[in-house]
Amino acid sequence: MFALNKFKKPYLALFLLFLVLTPVFLVTKYVASARTPVGTDHILSAEASPATQHYEYVFPDGGMYIYDMDKGQRLVKNVSLPTTRGVRGVVASPATRMLYVSYGGDGGVNGNGSLLEYNLLTNTVVWARDYPFGIDSMGITPDGTKIYMPDGTAQYDGLWHILNANDGSVRGSIYAGAGISPHNTLVSLSGAHVYLGGLNSTYLLVADIATNQIIKKIGPLKAGVRPFTINGTETLAFTTATGFLGFQVSDIFSGKVLYTVPIQGFRDSGSSDAPSHGISLSPDEKEVYVIDTPNSYVHVFDVSGLPGVAPKQVADIRLTMPMTGIQLPCAYSCQREGWVQHSRDGRFVYVGDAGDVIDTATRKSVINLPTLYNSREHLEIDWANGLPVATTTRYGMGYVTRTGPTPTPIPSPTPGSIVSQDTFQRVNQTYWGTASDGHAWIEDAGNQSIFSISNNTGQVSGGNGAYDAILGPSTSNAEVLFSGSLGKFNISNIGAVLRWNDTINWYKAYIDGVNLVIQEKVHGSYATLGSTPFAAQGGTLYTLRFRVVGSTLLAKVWRTGTTEPSNWMVTATNSDLQSGYCGVRLQVQTGITASVTSFLATTA
Repeated sequence: MFALNKFKKPYLALFLLFLVLTPVFLVTKYVASARTPVGTDHILSAEASPATQHYEYVFPDGGMYIYDMDKGQRLVKNVSLPTTRGVRGVVASPATRMLYVSYGGDGGVNGNGSLLEYNLLTNTVVWARDYPFGIDSMGITPDGTKIYMPDGTAQYDGLWHILNANDGSVRGSIYAGAGISPHNTLVSLSGAHVYLGGLNSTYLLVADIATNQIIKKIGPLKAGVRPFTINGTETLAFTTATGFLGFQVSDIFSGKVLYTVPIQGFRDSGSSDAPSHGISLSPDEKEVYVIDTPNSYVHVFDVSGLPGVAPKQVADIRLTMPMTGIQLPCAYSCQREGWVQHSRDGRFVYVGDAGDVIDTATRKSVINLPTLYNSREHLEIDWANGLPVATTTRYGMGYVTRTGPTPTPIPSPTPGSIVSQDTFQRVNQTYWGTASDGHAWIEDAGNQSIFSISNNTGQVSGGNGAYDAILGPSTSNAEVLFSGSLGKFNISNIGAVLRWNDTINWYKAYIDGVNLVIQEKVHGSYATLGSTPFAAQGGTLYTLRFRVVGSTLLAKVWRTGTTEPSNWMVTATNSDLQSGYCGVRLQVQTGITASVTSFLATTA
């Protein structure tokens, strides 16, 4: 076993001296202390090679150990860190070249915690901060600017603190609810959402990073959200639970549990309060690896058929070391619980608290790493040309981007019954007001003064950004037909929305002067589902027809007053959204006026 480097006494004395001399400062409502940069030994200098190099970083209390995935998991460097009070979380940002380790107490009886920033290029601790609250396993935004820090499982106050990653200062917080023990945190690949796991909560919570507000509750789940992960497009969540040997799969959009999956052929001995304290989705999203602490196994499930086909248990891998006893060294929470994390390319699975590195091709352990046997905080950082270029989280996320077949264009069907309609034939007024069918326009059309009725036309003038105009009741299969124009196509567009749920969940078909595009926004993440060239001119009226039936989306556009195309111009397949409202959505720049002369939504 490799010996853990001790934090040397001269450094410790210097560290304590600066802790005393450095003034405290107030950031929002918290006081945090800044400490002098700490030097490290055994410096890692990644070879300046154009080929990508893959390293696994493991964090036992008091240190950081770095293993070369491409050279038989060989230990290449180890670094002493001032984290002997107990490591609870780690994140890295290739964008800023920084790595962060949370350590110390997780609140309550375990006391307050700290965070350090480590420069991957200079191999030094840039700063370390002590907080008047606990810490735990945090998440970081893809741009490396914000850290979402749970204030610990022993705190029971439901708070996740928002930290400035540049200096560790506290910028705000997200309140998840009274009595919740803040524990695990995951930021989506898009950077739009942060997932909050309370150790004693029956719901996995989703917050919008733009507003720092809870927007979704996934569950109810089996009591106590333990390690969890999500797929790349944020449609599926995989959660483990207190006292349950197995996992659950949930639909993120609806928030409902799809499958509860027990481990077959194995029994929970009751030796661990979280027998499946570790779950990882393969990067290609075809398999899930789940730990079985009581039996010292990792189980593999085929999840390639989700959401329609339930996970299937396909392999049971016996670990080379028993998951019994405690971690050494360890400050607190020392029982071996486990953790599972895929490498970014899917070649390996790292099993925390067991030490095994599993080759996913053979489903066999290829080596046991002593430090990994004594830690469940680990992640991958990849280097190229002497710079960090990629990382994983601790949470074994999926990385599949949206793909799908393009349906064959079909003729336009006959419209159904009217859902909502507006001819805009009414007196000039601020806002779009009450439509000709008696429904009131809502969202921005009902409360933003840039919307008005002028000369029997719905206008949007004086705005800068994206705006929604929604009319009528919610429906599932529907079609919108509207006519409108933009004064100028300059990073601006105009289009119809279907299955609109809120500002971060909708389907849209629009023209931008160059293309006709079908787009979706789901949980704040944009995706282009299909497009075709279509040249449009400013100040010219166009008619657009947008239709959704089941999972099929179709759109066409033409200059108003000319013949409607007989076939759909763009088609796409997507099932993320099942129902919602109809309306118009515009993206306008300063000085550009949009006009809508007619709007009709029908069932389809």
